[in-house]
Amino acid sequence: MISPVLYVSDVDRSLAFYIEKMGAMPGSNFAGADGKSISGEVRFGDTRVILQAAPTRPPCYCPMEFRLDLEPDVNIQQLYVEMRLNGVPMFDELDDDSWGEQTFGVEDPDGFRWRLVRTAYPLVGKRFATASMGGV
Repeated sequence: MISPVLYVSDVDRSLAFYIEKMGAMPGSNFAGADGKSISGEVRFGDTRVILQAAPTRPPCYCPMEFRLDLEPDVNIQQLYVEMRLNGVPMFDELDDDSWGEQTFGVEDPDGFRWRLVRTAYPLVGKRFATASMGGV
């Protein structure tokens, strides 16, 4: 499993964004001497995202997009509407792509982009069941 580490300008603000607006589950949280969080984590199912206080040196901007794969039984339309109602900034609207996935893109307060993806095919072992395999 790969867990992204995001260097953010305010760990507490980022934790609140991911938990309250995107529905992540809270994980560990470590505070500095001033009581502000210096590191924390959230979970989306089995995916762990680590939030670290950004170093004080000038920030490096490294454009990147993370993909968050949702289980086939997740109601992505409902998730999309809930995030939109919660004020989550969208960089890509909910859409059905040509290879059977539904997807939309959100952006966090530090500009990190997340593409939420739900496949149209149920998993069979480690493969997707397609019509040609006798599946969906």
